[in-house]
Amino acid sequence: LLNPCVQISPLWCCRPSEVQCPSPDIPHGRESSPSRAQYTFGQQLEFQCDRGYELKGSERVHCSADGVWRPPVPYCDRVCDPPPKIAHGQHSGFGVKQFPYGSEVKYSCAEGLSLIGNESLYCTSEDGDNLTWSGPAPECRGEC
Repeated sequence: LLNPCVQISPLWCCRPSEVQCPSPDIPHGRESSPSRAQYTFGQQLEFQCDRGYELKGSERVHCSADGVWRPPVPYCDRVCDPPPKIAHGQHSGFGVKQFPYGSEVKYSCAEGLSLIGNESLYCTSEDGDNLTWSGPAPECRGEC
């Protein structure tokens, strides 16, 4: 197979129909459209991650003239599931979609109720692989 690009000082000249990019590897994620073994110059891909993972990097990449994906292929990073809800209270993560490692949520109770337990929970890991919240959710209780 001939090299599809030649250098004509100082520029490169390529035959775009012959430029190919490899099928990207994205553990815990996938291409939004069916995967192929090879892609040609100019083709674009979009990626999404499996549940429990967050996309880091660009969601969309294209096959460049030098046979490399631009921008670089993203990766999927583990995230915590949404934090536990509590009766008669709320947490600061309402409306947040992803909770990466180290995320903090703070709990508060409805007026007249007291928070029993830790005010904050953190997205952490006990085994170095799986992510979980740092403890049980607090409770909201009234004074008797």
